[in-house]
Amino acid sequence: MENIENILYDRLIKGKKVYRHYFENYKMDKIIFESDFKSILTCLKKYRSEFVVRSYKLFKSKVDNDLKIYKWNKKYESKKQKQKVFEDFCKISHDGKSSKKDEKIPKFYDVLKDKYDKQTKRQLKSELTWISQSSEIKEDEHICYYCGISQNILSILYNDPKFTCKTKRNRGSWFELDRQNAKVNSYTKENIVLCCYFCNNHKSDVISSEDMRNYFGEKMFNFLISQFNKLTKKK
Repeated sequence: MENIENILYDRLIKGKKVYRHYFENYKMDKIIFESDFKSILTCLKKYRSEFVVRSYKLFKSKVDNDLKIYKWNKKYESKKQKQKVFEDFCKISHDGKSSKKDEKIPKFYDVLKDKYDKQTKRQLKSELTWISQSSEIKEDEHICYYCGISQNILSILYNDPKFTCKTKRNRGSWFELDRQNAKVNSYTKENIVLCCYFCNNHKSDVISSEDMRNYFGEKMFNFLISQFNKLTKKK
């Protein structure tokens, strides 16, 4: 569909839900609006591979995580309190709810889009030297900040039933949001990158961003490429 990114941006990021807006700006047929864009859940399901949808899901997952932390702190007030990490983009009110007016999803989207656009093979191959000669990844493909695996390969690995990268939370199909410096207890513009599930899981809050790249990045890349090659050869 033409202008799909702009349409999804208006619906999910800007929150515009009145049909008139989509008719005036995109000449959208009302039947299409009713079937595809009236419901946010339908947008998320039907256009799940679009960057705007993925950004929206990442935002909501981090808001939900802060809500869980808030509830934990209320329940266990005598224990050491956990810290919320998404307060740059969302505030949790005193009644334990996320106020829509305090959700800075357009700001989050802009930050994430900037990071995403900068994470291509062309722009990172001087830092991730092992990806330079990789024929499996094109110059303009978006890649993991730590190992350099592409989103296309991640999707192929995730969707193959013989490859066991699915988890209980269905992670692994796309990039995840990581704090480069886990000691900074916040997802800020300066402290976030997009990385694959494997690197995010391995790095945890223990390994530094530099060490993840220098000691484990190339090995992780080679492992994932080997799994990808096994799958594509079988097909």
